Amino acid sequence: MQSKALLRPDENTFRVTDCRYSARCCHDFLWQALFFVGVFLALSAAPLGAAEALPGAVRGLLPRSEVPPNPDSPPMIVILGGTNAHEMQRHGYLETLLAAASPESVPMMRNLAWQADTVYRQQRPRNFFLGGLAPPNQDPDHRGRIAADTIVLWMGQNEALDARSAEAFAEAYADLVEQLRVYAQRLVLVAPVPFEDPLGLGIDLEKRNRRLAENAEAIGKVAREKHLDLVDLHAAASRSTSTSPRPKSRTRQRRSSRTPGLRPRPPRPL
Repeated sequence: MQSKALLRPDENTFRVTDCRYSARCCHDFLWQALFFVGVFLALSAAPLGAAEALPGAVRGLLPRSEVPPNPDSPPMIVILGGTNAHEMQRHGYLETLLAAASPESVPMMRNLAWQADTVYRQQRPRNFFLGGLAPPNQDPDHRGRIAADTIVLWMGQNEALDARSAEAFAEAYADLVEQLRVYAQRLVLVAPVPFEDPLGLGIDLEKRNRRLAENAEAIGKVAREKHLDLVDLHAAASRSTSTSPRPKSRTRQRRSSRTPGLRPRPPRPL
């Protein structure tokens, strides 16, 4: 930038008297630049539409239909929740029990749980079960949404480690349940299991489970008020852990490289 400057004899400062690119330094140009940047950001997020505002837990579901389900088609059960619900897909215990209970109509299972999901936030990729996204967003997700007959919601344990109060959890949980009721004919709530310390690390289980019991009580209250089914794993697991002995703390022990009573084998001849 070229400019003419004069040095006053009585001051050690320069004074700019002529600037060819003065528009870059004025406040009007800065406000205009901020305005255009804001408009660009708003337009770039516009293609997502209202689907982006949906919680991540429901973005893979279709709203329930008032048409009666086909009795010949197997019912669809969708599992939602955090890490505990997500790990259920590693084993087939629940699917096996349901198939053995009603072999004439084995239900279909879809586990849409997400690790670290809470009632406060369910993070998903921007294209999660969304199609037709325009650049600069990700590629469209071509999977079809699921029409669920029954939704199993298993949450409450991760939230017990959160700094929010039990009242905040109860309010957020009730809001999430209301959002899920429009996606299935039946909603089953699952109270979380208590915390354990199987490795004997010295975790303060009494403090954690005291906070967890408040969440379990809030889940049971929502189930009673909204007349929903409740699977109280918290009460069942609490009874079983109270009767079983607590694990002892493990200490590291140095193991000898030799087993007592055994002699090392001599090397084989070449």
